[in-house]
Amino acid sequence: MDYFEAYQSCSLFGALRYFANIEDSVCVINGPSGCSFYARNAVVNLNGFFESLSEVKIPHIFTVDFTEKDVIFGNEERLERALSDIIQKYQPKLIVVFNCCVSEIIGTDIDQIAKDLSERENNTKVIAVHSAGFKGDQRHGMKLAAQLLFDNIFQKRIGQINTVKDKVNILGDFDYFNRSTKELVEKLKKIGISNITQVPGSCSIDELYAAPDASLNIITCQNASRYLAELMKAKFGIPYIGKGFDLYGLDNCFKSYLSLYQFFGKDTLELEQEYKETKNALNSYKSILAGKHAIIVAGTRRSLGYAAILKELGMNVDLIFCENIDTFIKREEYLRYSENVLLNVRIDDLAYQIKRINPDIILTTLPEMVAPNQYIPRLSDDFAGFSGCLRMAEYISNYSQSGQENKMVAIKN
Repeated sequence: MDYFEAYQSCSLFGALRYFANIEDSVCVINGPSGCSFYARNAVVNLNGFFESLSEVKIPHIFTVDFTEKDVIFGNEERLERALSDIIQKYQPKLIVVFNCCVSEIIGTDIDQIAKDLSERENNTKVIAVHSAGFKGDQRHGMKLAAQLLFDNIFQKRIGQINTVKDKVNILGDFDYFNRSTKELVEKLKKIGISNITQVPGSCSIDELYAAPDASLNIITCQNASRYLAELMKAKFGIPYIGKGFDLYGLDNCFKSYLSLYQFFGKDTLELEQEYKETKNALNSYKSILAGKHAIIVAGTRRSLGYAAILKELGMNVDLIFCENIDTFIKREEYLRYSENVLLNVRIDDLAYQIKRINPDIILTTLPEMVAPNQYIPRLSDDFAGFSGCLRMAEYISNYSQSGQENKMVAIKN
């Protein structure tokens, strides 16, 4: 097959999302305004800024706005002037410069520009990212960004590590509001762990420099953070836990929280009681949902996590569609929840399966993939943690009882 309908973003977006939420930082895309517009909009959307009811600080994501002249003659001088102007106006502690496809092809030397600026500007660190979209999808961009974060920030601490017993890094939650890790943070604070850094989420440069002092890394997304966790374990000896999808599903969450409590030597009696109470509450929805048929269309951690919740509600997961590669999570993980699994296949195949299965419910984080079928989109509060399981159960049961199941009407996300 030499063609397909795109449903994955590129390396530029993956790398941009990795760095965008760091405080006192600026991102500069060395390319045309089109690349920058769509990448910036996607970051802003996924951060949840559109649903925010309070004032938020939108990430500074700029572009040099490539012209034909830049493509023909190069744009190093324009880029240097732009970066100097940004430093003078915003005085950021970090500037991240991203090459896109065009600037990478013509060979803009962002490495030298970043090196010269970092040496000239004592208070600003400049990092160059060769994030051309043709090099890979968003996962490639995330891995590239993780390596650069490690090389340019974490490596500075080698030989100067001062491990803090109750310090934890949460790896991989790029959401500005940290919606998928809210309950995890609450659980950590409940057992006295308050020194928590979201890497590289809503954190400061100083917090990132101190991240190697942590006693534990918690993975919340395999594609976004497993590689970084392995780097930090190899260089700093920091252990890590988490499969990425284990913040979703009651049993998954319980095992994940249990491992945290045990790691820090905390009593688990209260946690076990909360698990039992949540399970009883979850069982109350089974009379409504047991036997219903569902299709899940989502990314890696949520496709597996949502499937776990639906199974706990007694529902049949007739299909899982996911844009996954088996670097960290094998196909067998998906087959635990459904006999019908589509990984990295054509959208036409998904459309055929939806029509063939005719499910009661389609649960998705990728609404453009399933339109015009009626579907249940992700809530802004997400479905992570014990509370997320109950939130999903209530959400789906209300939808099920409304009589709207499986009608060919698109719901706006």
